[in-house]
Amino acid sequence: LVLINGGVVSAAEVFGAAPAIVEAFYPGVLGARAIAETLYGANPHCCGKLPFTLYPESYVSAVKMSDMEVRPSPASGSPGRTYKWYTGPALFRFGDGLALTSFNVRAADGFVSMPIVLPIAKVRRHAAQPPGQPPLLRLAVTISNTGTREGDEVPMLFVDPPASVAALGFSPPRTQLAAFERVHLLPGKSTVVRFDVDVAEALALVNDAGDAALVPGRFVLRCAIGGGKAVTQEVELKGDAWAVRPFLS
Repeated sequence: LVLINGGVVSAAEVFGAAPAIVEAFYPGVLGARAIAETLYGANPHCCGKLPFTLYPESYVSAVKMSDMEVRPSPASGSPGRTYKWYTGPALFRFGDGLALTSFNVRAADGFVSMPIVLPIAKVRRHAAQPPGQPPLLRLAVTISNTGTREGDEVPMLFVDPPASVAALGFSPPRTQLAAFERVHLLPGKSTVVRFDVDVAEALALVNDAGDAALVPGRFVLRCAIGGGKAVTQEVELKGDAWAVRPFLS
């Protein structure tokens, strides 16, 4: 099944009958060749990741068109919006995507069995330094092509905030994409992907007043690839909260 569309298309009865789906969006003048190469297994860079969560058709009945709230709401029955907040069932989720080969991800440099402890005061001092300083947090993963074809994989680094921050006046999303890379690998080959994490940016949470701040708590950094494969690292922030970007400052 090939979809050529500009927005989200949800058709579960059609999707269920298709062994695979090519989401082509509006592919442009070179789209026909790219689609044909993909269908015939001749696309060496197949494929990408879904940039949104695909809701079931019942979503349009569960959420009023006038309801623009992104957070889940027990009062209205809304399951929320976008991959960051949505809590309901999905046909496909943000970051899903097949390839013509198979990949694996393994933890490399920077991953340890215990939580990495970072004092918020240290993060604040580091953020005040001139650009070009070594990062406080660097995580590396090894991506391997375990199949028989060449192809592309997109390792994605997500940040999952701690539930404890609700007591501090924050209502963070369930997860948030912090970084991603795209790699091309021949069969049997591996490469190391490094993520230099800007802690003051990636782990900052926004409160209801619009202030972005670092607050104490244990975060989970999760590097995921296709097929639900992922490696994780806990990072614990300690110390007094720091307003990284006060709203309208």
